[in-house]
Amino acid sequence: MSFKRLFDITVALSMLLGLSPLMLLLALCVRLDSPGGALFRQTRVGRGGRDFTLFKFRTMTVMEGAGQVSFDCGDRRRVTACGAWLRRLKLDELPQLINVIKGDMSLVGPRPEVRPWVEVYPERWAKVLTVRPGLTDEASIEFRDEEALLASAANPERLYRETILPRKLKYGENYAARHDFLGDISILARTLQVVLFGKEVADLAMEYDVSKKLIAEAYERRASARADHLYDCFQPGALYISQAQERCWLWLLGKIGFGNGRLRDKKIYEVGCGSGGMLGRLLIWGASPEHLFGCDLLPERTAEAVRRLPASVTIETCDATATGAEDGGYDLVFQSTVLSSIISPEHRRAVAREMWRLVSPGGWVVSYDMRYINPKNPDVHPTLLDELTGYFPEAAERFGRSVLLVPPLARRLARIGFWLCDLLSFFPFLRGHFMGAFRKP
Repeated sequence: MSFKRLFDITVALSMLLGLSPLMLLLALCVRLDSPGGALFRQTRVGRGGRDFTLFKFRTMTVMEGAGQVSFDCGDRRRVTACGAWLRRLKLDELPQLINVIKGDMSLVGPRPEVRPWVEVYPERWAKVLTVRPGLTDEASIEFRDEEALLASAANPERLYRETILPRKLKYGENYAARHDFLGDISILARTLQVVLFGKEVADLAMEYDVSKKLIAEAYERRASARADHLYDCFQPGALYISQAQERCWLWLLGKIGFGNGRLRDKKIYEVGCGSGGMLGRLLIWGASPEHLFGCDLLPERTAEAVRRLPASVTIETCDATATGAEDGGYDLVFQSTVLSSIISPEHRRAVAREMWRLVSPGGWVVSYDMRYINPKNPDVHPTLLDELTGYFPEAAERFGRSVLLVPPLARRLARIGFWLCDLLSFFPFLRGHFMGAFRKP
């Protein structure tokens, strides 16, 4: 018997005995929370490609054949109240201590998968399965919030197959090729740290990568859906929305002291400038092109912005969390519906930090974003004053208000008359966007 195996048995048996009262209590909670047994059993692929039965506390409502479903991570509808809590604290994994004692698993090792996913990359899995699968590994630490990422994706299966699983396999291959006892101890300690205290830097980097991929996929879907008519100003609804947006921005620029010709001397940076529409408006309103800067994640959008705007406007393709622009170099830093397109709270917070870094003392950070969840558009996530205030706690001055009649209603009613849209927009609960401004001390 190897030292690793002896260590696994000793620790797993000790934990199973010591935690047995807690596990019995958790089993009772699962049973009382929803009909069905306390344990969930599923066939996974173990060392040498052999199947074994993996144990977990049940976190979802019982559905016939659920134990063999190959992919349901993007669907939270069946997760029970108790199950959500167990998943958050990773307590649903505790019954796998039985798998460790039986020899199916190790404390540390690549996480086991169901066979359909093993068959997607068989050659890579052949390398990974030279060792016992484990309760935790580097991938488990990095993908601490995998479920949330999948739930926010329009096609979670594709995201898992093309982005998440290959990265997991890379960690698994590295572990199979070179692992040692001290490395296992480090992974166990880091797992405990992440469960109790939050994400690591590497974990956040991967979350950003997945978040950026989801943004790109959302714009790809919008292009393939041929939704350009929604923004065509020859349509009454799109024209009304465009004009209403202009009124909102002009009101805000005046309120922060940028009106009456003052835009000319202001350095302005737009985070998520897209194809340059808002920067073009600023030029019309009096801003100097050499004082306008913008960035966007997607190169095809920045290429269009460069084509449409004067050459003296500076446009770069980059992640908004790391623009490379100078510290405190801008009088106004703003974003329009960028934060709401980012699923990851940590990613949104990082973008907000970068915006705050770029604005000069006495300058303003401005956010124009979605106010409500759109059931027909899962790619947006509302951003309101409370969340924005948390991003900019050092602001010397802040204000915000709801603006603009909700677009689906505006597109329909604008055919009758713009006056009707203006009338309804007086009711705050019918306004679909939110503008917030924060002055740096």
